[in-house]
Amino acid sequence: MPRLLHRSRFSAAPAGATLACLLAWAWLGLAPLQGQVGSGPQATPNGAEADTYTLSGTVIDSATGEPIRRVLVECSLECNQAMLTDGEGRFEFDDLPEGQASISVRKPGFFSEPELNQGQPRGPQPAMIEIGPQISPLVLKLYPEGVILGRVEADGEPVDGMPVSIFTMRVASGRKRWTKSAVTSTDEDGDFRFAELTPGAYYVTAGPAWNRGARAGTGSKREEGYSEVFYPEAASIEAATPLEIAPGQQAEADLSLKAEPLFAVSGTVVGMPLNPPTNLQLGNHSSEDFSPTKIDRATGKFEFLVPAGSYTLQAHTQNADGSTLNAELPLTVATDLAGVRIALGLGSSVPVMARMEYVNPAAEGEAIAGNTQLLNVRLSSNALALAPLDYYATAPANAKDHELVLRDLEPGKYSAEISSSYAGWYVASAVSGAADLLSDDLTVLAGAPLQPIEVVLRNDGATLTGTVSSEGQDQSGAVLLLPRHGQPKVELTHQGNEFQFTQLAPGEYDIVALDRIDGVEYANPDSLKAYLVQATHVTLLSNGKSSVTLELIHVGQ
Repeated sequence: MPRLLHRSRFSAAPAGATLACLLAWAWLGLAPLQGQVGSGPQATPNGAEADTYTLSGTVIDSATGEPIRRVLVECSLECNQAMLTDGEGRFEFDDLPEGQASISVRKPGFFSEPELNQGQPRGPQPAMIEIGPQISPLVLKLYPEGVILGRVEADGEPVDGMPVSIFTMRVASGRKRWTKSAVTSTDEDGDFRFAELTPGAYYVTAGPAWNRGARAGTGSKREEGYSEVFYPEAASIEAATPLEIAPGQQAEADLSLKAEPLFAVSGTVVGMPLNPPTNLQLGNHSSEDFSPTKIDRATGKFEFLVPAGSYTLQAHTQNADGSTLNAELPLTVATDLAGVRIALGLGSSVPVMARMEYVNPAAEGEAIAGNTQLLNVRLSSNALALAPLDYYATAPANAKDHELVLRDLEPGKYSAEISSSYAGWYVASAVSGAADLLSDDLTVLAGAPLQPIEVVLRNDGATLTGTVSSEGQDQSGAVLLLPRHGQPKVELTHQGNEFQFTQLAPGEYDIVALDRIDGVEYANPDSLKAYLVQATHVTLLSNGKSSVTLELIHVGQ
């Protein structure tokens, strides 16, 4: 069962020196200088003393509510001071001039609120405080780290040196992605430990691994090893149970493995060049790649020894002309596999061509050189895999007429993200054969040719500006613009609550302001239904300018 971590407390230590000294005192337990740095009375231009103020507060543990000792508190901008909290978690900065200050807090084993909000608009930001006659004492929170620990056993005995990994599900660019958060190995007692974990859901896996030869007394001449196991007893991450880690919680995840025979996977790589060498690997669920135990580069013959499981055999090399040869073959290993053949070949490549339509003659401007890159093109795999594939269009050698190419695409379905890289222009359409890439996937089939991607750019784009508020107060956030036909766009507010979108295709849009964008699958229409009922609808005209005021929506509420 998860349980709260015990936190040790340190003696009081106000400080008034450099950041380096403060860190040394805090981390090493050295006695700090007594007293605090104060600015003293402030002189005005006419020689009179300006009023000064005191900024004080307490740092507490968000999980227990208890004060935290020896936290490094930094006050910058109008104060430029730093100190350590005392035995009651208190801090105090004196003789501060009127103005704005930023406050940040740090302590090993804890996270500040900005550190937990990496995916929110503007990323991690220190707390901003107005120093003046109305200033009140502050209460700042630190969030204790989470910990996952456990033991790996095989046939009732602890296993030393077993690889253990943890995975999390993240949302990147509006899409779900598996992320390997950390990797470690068990110690001589089979124990492992992951610390410094932020709140979230974690998947734990151990293995695969090999024994040194067959176990004595088993009567087996076959080498043995361990298949990959996800907590609690699952063969894949899809069937695994996540551990939900809250601030300050410790969760245990014991895993039990069973020694099993290693099977030989042997065969031939067809078309393998001697120089440069071919990279041949067998990968599993967790993106662990295993090298062959034998490989003959003259004949292309290879052999792997692996436990039972599902794998992907991958071969990769690069020709002297820069072209890439690839091959991929899924394999299910439950016995020895012989005669496996994998043929290297050129991956699917597709040219990307841009055509410019001067819809607004007044904005035509100067002629654009033929080798200017007009587009940013990215293909993102729609597969919820531990190692999703992304491809970016690049200019070939001696490119002309705004030419780009997507090289060596592996089979699968991809979402296209296409934007103009030339000021004043927007993407009006993007097609590949019958596929409308502003709304449809691009499907890549093994051995099947791809139709060129044809993109039309226009220069009569619209501009949309606005402000964000919450209960009548200015509020920063992330503004999500959703076209009725096209790809979502995200902009962060600036100067507190303002936003602006430019180079927009004329048409119908829904727009919402969110307090955070992390965890929002805005590339998945089904996940946006809860927000669309609160969206504002706008119609943008050719060369038009529109403005809206949005009420902030709190994600998850």
